[in-house]
Amino acid sequence: MHDKRRDARRERALQLALIRWRRGQLTLTLPPQYLGVVATFDLYLESGPQHKKTLLHVLDLLGCVVQADTTDEAVAAAPEAIRAYLRYLGRHGEKVDPDEKIETHLAKHNTEGLFSGQALWPQDLKPLAPSALARYVRWLDWSRADLLALVHGIDDKRLRAKPAAGRSLRDILLHVLDADKSYVYALVGPLKAMGGPTNAAGRGDLDLRVAMHEARRAAIDRLGTLTPGERARIRTSGQSTYSAHRVIRRMLEHEWEHRREIAARLGKDA
Repeated sequence: MHDKRRDARRERALQLALIRWRRGQLTLTLPPQYLGVVATFDLYLESGPQHKKTLLHVLDLLGCVVQADTTDEAVAAAPEAIRAYLRYLGRHGEKVDPDEKIETHLAKHNTEGLFSGQALWPQDLKPLAPSALARYVRWLDWSRADLLALVHGIDDKRLRAKPAAGRSLRDILLHVLDADKSYVYALVGPLKAMGGPTNAAGRGDLDLRVAMHEARRAAIDRLGTLTPGERARIRTSGQSTYSAHRVIRRMLEHEWEHRREIAARLGKDA
């Protein structure tokens, strides 16, 4: 009886620790006896215009996202996408286990037909805690470093080469760069240190990879110093709603999505 109670308390403590870890409130190192515990991740789905595409968000792993033609395909792809994201975080020192047993749970499905990425989730409306902000800013740094590592050494001719289907690598990178600028501007207003290199790269006056490094560094410097008011602010513009959580979430998600696209094209790991 005492063993059962002790095991129940231990299991409950672990589950609470996992919840705090996913919220960015705790740096968690699992002891060996817990490595076989099942990790359950809630899935948040949105179906785009006329439900032609489904975008799946794993909000417990901010930035982990899957896009597929159908809801069933997106849900089926979620476990491997989660493992890939855990491997990426693990490479940078996060205490995660990509080999743990993963289960998923459909938490919410937005079928309003908004454009991909415009759905708003309850987490987006909450003030972003300082500990979570610090953590996600690190992830923004890692994400950009990994993207630039993918395209390191690729000459301009290869960057501009048009594949049989889809955009050139250069066009994908410019798209990511421009989207970042839009997200950050929507939250904090114009940021010259970010807009300058972004615009210069678009004109062809600055090496695209240099611009991506400088723009992300400027974004990290500004986002890392958000005031309590900025971390709690909610702003609506047209069909879009902006908050610190949503902006950083979309920056991470958008870059992860295109990082995986580029990695697949180059036969590399994202």
